[in-house]
Amino acid sequence: MKISKKTHLEIRLQNLVFILLFLIATGLIGWLSTQYTARFDWTYGQQHTLSDTSRKVLDLIEGKVRILAFVRESNELRKPIRDVIERYNVYRPVMEVEFVNPDTNPDRVRELQIRVDGEAVVEYQGRSEKLSELDETALTSALQRLEAPEKRRMVFLQGHGERSPEGREAHDYKQFVDEVSKKGISSGVVNLALAGKIPEETDVLVIAGPKGSILPGELRQIEAFVQKGGSLLWLLDSGDLRGLGALSNLFGFDVLPGIIVDASTQVLGIDDPTFALVVDYPPQLITQGLQQMTMFPTATALRNKGEGNFEKEPLLVTLDRSWTELGPIKDKVSFEKEKGETHGPLDLGYAMTRPTSAEPLK
Repeated sequence: MKISKKTHLEIRLQNLVFILLFLIATGLIGWLSTQYTARFDWTYGQQHTLSDTSRKVLDLIEGKVRILAFVRESNELRKPIRDVIERYNVYRPVMEVEFVNPDTNPDRVRELQIRVDGEAVVEYQGRSEKLSELDETALTSALQRLEAPEKRRMVFLQGHGERSPEGREAHDYKQFVDEVSKKGISSGVVNLALAGKIPEETDVLVIAGPKGSILPGELRQIEAFVQKGGSLLWLLDSGDLRGLGALSNLFGFDVLPGIIVDASTQVLGIDDPTFALVVDYPPQLITQGLQQMTMFPTATALRNKGEGNFEKEPLLVTLDRSWTELGPIKDKVSFEKEKGETHGPLDLGYAMTRPTSAEPLK
């Protein structure tokens, strides 16, 4: 078939129009890609898409969430962590992640008590949670707790010369109170002589080294609080129970006479033998992540009598070279069994629980 000049011109014109339209479409797609983003997950079960639960939790977040991921630079864990964070940020860009090399940042590792490569700290509105593994399930659960923390109340007993939860002296507990507040635990004080009772909203009652004696009426209230399931943090500064002997009988322990001395401290260059050294800790939640040695000056030892309804697990235990010294601490001291001294290891503290029909009593 012979193509006329007119037909040939029309074909060339059509080709030119097609090329022009193609170039316009390509440019338009390129421009749209800079203005809008779209992400499609074609994997089976949409493995790279945030779950409905995670999206609902993320909708409640106000402000930024900061994540410190402790991962070595050569570790392949960094990519999956970035992938998890990206899922959240595609839905709502509120996540900020910082990778920290634990080898070059030992101070931060000690400060945050990081134990293994891959641990992460999630921070939100002044509160924080530590995760041993960062995946969507763990991260969403942490965000849920940080966004709406369970309200807990810790109340310090006052009126007997106890250590202050607001004081900033070395013997006070202001720093402790500030730390637990990051976990959503609020603090207060109660003077039973003035208030007449332990506040109803009290979850944990703290008895922090009273210098004066607890009165019988106050003791009855403390015992009733414990019997009803209240938690107690009892801190002794000496062997004098300050009127709380009945409470120690309830828990099934007593205080050994004397001051603990520890010959192991000489290795550390400490001339004072009244520093009790603890280097190992049981797998308890309260000591989880604790790796540093701790020292307790002029401490007294506890003895489990094996009585009562409370199960006792030692939290702090001294070394073998310690003992309870009954004589004056001067010149050279040595263990004297015939005088009634007790050789180490010695218990300095217990975690006590008692099963109930509901939750364990602590």
